[in-house]
Amino acid sequence: MRMNRASQERRGGDLDRRGLTLIEVLVAAAILAASFALFYNVFVIHWTALEGTIARDQLWQEAGTIVRQMSDDGRRAKVIEMVEDTASRKAVRFMDKAGGLLGLYEMFPNGHLQRTDAGGNTTLMSDHMLFGPSEFKKDHHSLRIKLSLEAPVLTKTVRVDTENEIFPRNYLY
Repeated sequence: MRMNRASQERRGGDLDRRGLTLIEVLVAAAILAASFALFYNVFVIHWTALEGTIARDQLWQEAGTIVRQMSDDGRRAKVIEMVEDTASRKAVRFMDKAGGLLGLYEMFPNGHLQRTDAGGNTTLMSDHMLFGPSEFKKDHHSLRIKLSLEAPVLTKTVRVDTENEIFPRNYLY
């Protein structure tokens, strides 16, 4: 007795299967979606951490450059003069023995820290400075520099705080 294909399927016969059932496709899609979600989360977390590390490193380099330049001017200075702090500016001036300008450093509320040299050339040293916590403070033998720098990174901000003290070599007391 010969059976056709339809009757063989009804009786549970062994057929050559060439496709996937809907359940198999849905299970495969669910596994794939879970895998993609896991890999995406790991990728985003690591990417955010990497960007944060890079931004923090750049802020530390920027702070180091500022302190290094101020230290160079401070070592050459005979006079360190504090310019009166206002709500719109904090400043310190380094001058030589004759009263000539070596460097004028100014902090502004918009986050800019700039240096003006003896020739009147102004250089933007940072546009990441936080005006409130950053300051110049002079005591009898030194100048304290407190810098707070901040930069946005994806969904958060990275902040670097440093405080340094400059002891001028040629300072007139």
